[in-house]
Amino acid sequence: MYPFVMTENEHDDSYDQYYYGIVGLISIPITALFIMDEMGGWTLFNIVFAPFMWMIISTSIICIIFVAVKIPYIIFIRTPYRLFTGKGIMKKKVCPFCDEEVVEWFSREHAQCLEKFNKECEANKKNIAQSITKNKIPNFEDLVQNSSENFQHFLTTQDGKSYIKLILLEEFQKIKTILDAQTLNEFTKSIAKNFKTSKSLLLKEFDDEGDISAALFAAFNKVITPMLDDFLVDDQESKDLDSLYAELVKIMPLALANLGNRDNFTGIIYGNQLYRLKNDLELNKIDLPSGILLQKNEIPIMNIYNVSCHLLNVKTKYRGRSTGGSYRLSSKLTIRHSEHRGRPVSYSEWDRAGTGDLILTNKHLYFLGDGSARDHKEKLSSIISFDPTSDGFIVNLNFKTRPAVRFQMDEREAFYCTNMLSLAQ
Repeated sequence: MYPFVMTENEHDDSYDQYYYGIVGLISIPITALFIMDEMGGWTLFNIVFAPFMWMIISTSIICIIFVAVKIPYIIFIRTPYRLFTGKGIMKKKVCPFCDEEVVEWFSREHAQCLEKFNKECEANKKNIAQSITKNKIPNFEDLVQNSSENFQHFLTTQDGKSYIKLILLEEFQKIKTILDAQTLNEFTKSIAKNFKTSKSLLLKEFDDEGDISAALFAAFNKVITPMLDDFLVDDQESKDLDSLYAELVKIMPLALANLGNRDNFTGIIYGNQLYRLKNDLELNKIDLPSGILLQKNEIPIMNIYNVSCHLLNVKTKYRGRSTGGSYRLSSKLTIRHSEHRGRPVSYSEWDRAGTGDLILTNKHLYFLGDGSARDHKEKLSSIISFDPTSDGFIVNLNFKTRPAVRFQMDEREAFYCTNMLSLAQ
């Protein structure tokens, strides 16, 4: 047999080798498990090492693309273009502050230039804070014009706006007086003028995450808190708060209910009412629900929403007992005598009236229930005492069948309600 002539079996073996070789190459990028056993299932080896093989294949493909595309582009297109235009083969890194070449490998600017720029930013920020502290309105446009070109360019970027926003946030939180609010309002106007926009649009852009509003809320909280140390808000303090609120609204529209936390807001409303009640002054008018009818010369003092009411009722139940005896008259006749009686037993039980509004007047304590909750009314003259609880207070009455009523509410509201109740009696 000639050496170059293949037998039929050798031809089949060679054909099978090429066939399985091609199938194996195609199966590598198609399947994540890429190696099949003779029965067509997946082996444990395939399952464990398939992710690593995919990483190797992906890396190889990226390298092939880089070698086949990027390197020819650099050699045959970019380099001749740079030589033809007179530019250097390697692109230089230029410092954005001084327009000179940066030779450091992992830096885009000179360290000394960056340090100088940061010092200028801190100096401008300090000058603004000092002017506002002295209640002098900084002219932002003059400040920008007297700054370096790098700083002026920096303000046109998004980082520059973030820098201005940070200054406003810090200064808004420092507001303590009406004059502080007026100064910052004018300063904000000068910033908006520099950016060629309105103050409202500028603050709306800065308040995208609620930071500006939160800063004003924090400032108002700091003003309110010292006033509530004695839990009273006199007329002068109330007037100052109203004036400060009016100035804060001029900076940015704010809802009074959102100014400060719940305790402080409650303190403003009820603290002034308690002050007036304590000093026999004319009380502030309050909103009353439509379902209440006041008597002649009855004056409303406060209205508390979302109050839960429970009534302590004394009830009676009967416990039965029986007595008697049997009398045998003969072997076939027996007489049975018995008596059944019920003994009364008293017990007390809290009955839930529901949830609604609690209205305190100079004569009554009203509870107006919501929906299916029933209404309830107590005269102030019927109240013996009241006991504070962790979630409200209990009113003790001089009734045998209804000795107490419990009201559940916010702790601060319960404090003001019990104090006004003691003064109203």
